[in-house]
Amino acid sequence: MSNGDVGTQALTWRLPKSRAERLYNELRYAVSRTDSETLSRWALQSLKLFGAAVVRRLKGLGALVKKLLEMLVREATETHRAVRAGNLRHHAARKGQELLEKLQRTGGEVSESAKALVQRIADNPREAAPQLLAGVLGFYLGSGGLDANGGIPDTDIAVGGIGSHRSVFTHSILTGAALEAGIFSLVLLANVVHANLPEQHDEFWDRLVAETNRLAVAFAAGACAGLAYHLLADSSWQAGKAYTDLPFTMPMEGHQLVMGASAVAEAVRAEQIASAPARASVRKRS
Repeated sequence: MSNGDVGTQALTWRLPKSRAERLYNELRYAVSRTDSETLSRWALQSLKLFGAAVVRRLKGLGALVKKLLEMLVREATETHRAVRAGNLRHHAARKGQELLEKLQRTGGEVSESAKALVQRIADNPREAAPQLLAGVLGFYLGSGGLDANGGIPDTDIAVGGIGSHRSVFTHSILTGAALEAGIFSLVLLANVVHANLPEQHDEFWDRLVAETNRLAVAFAAGACAGLAYHLLADSSWQAGKAYTDLPFTMPMEGHQLVMGASAVAEAVRAEQIASAPARASVRKRS
């Protein structure tokens, strides 16, 4: 069984078809009883969410590229000075030591974060487990699984067949922006129409409203991370297929570069959402 199958089974187990239909019908019922002015404001907010999501990705990618260029220039300058001073061996040894220390610090930080997460789940599983599950399911939605086959990016196959696979609309920052905006837009809609739900409705809506920030942020961060993983795979070890609907032609390396840059932008955005939930708060957005 592939990782994609595992992810699909997890989603199916958590949300059977009958419950999915109930949720859809309840949402449709509530929307039909919500005035048009309120829905128009929600639609405008949703468009703003999408635009802001695109801008954040471009800014995040730009800041990362700038930082990398500055680092390369700095390292090249220091190496040139070391060569001129006849001190290249000492310079290389010092840089190697600095890199080792940085890797050790990073490893320590990852270890501490993992321990903190485990401790949090152990201390309060009722609160932490839904967040963790939301993040995992978001990852599977964005990636399709650890084999990076399936998920949101590969819906282009279902829509247009294998010939349309690797569409720019499902394999770029447009995908991540739409996914992020869709997640927070759904939460906004739930908040807007919650009072109009049937008296006997699924508890999902109550939990979604009550735990808006934690669950939405965890799901969005997981989805962006999953999408980053999928795009990284398609730009590297699963490369070989170009975008099918770009309005211009370019070498295969260009297609890989665009997918790779999109993967980096999604990874940066996932970190931003996960580390700054207050800024990613849906309530703040509204």
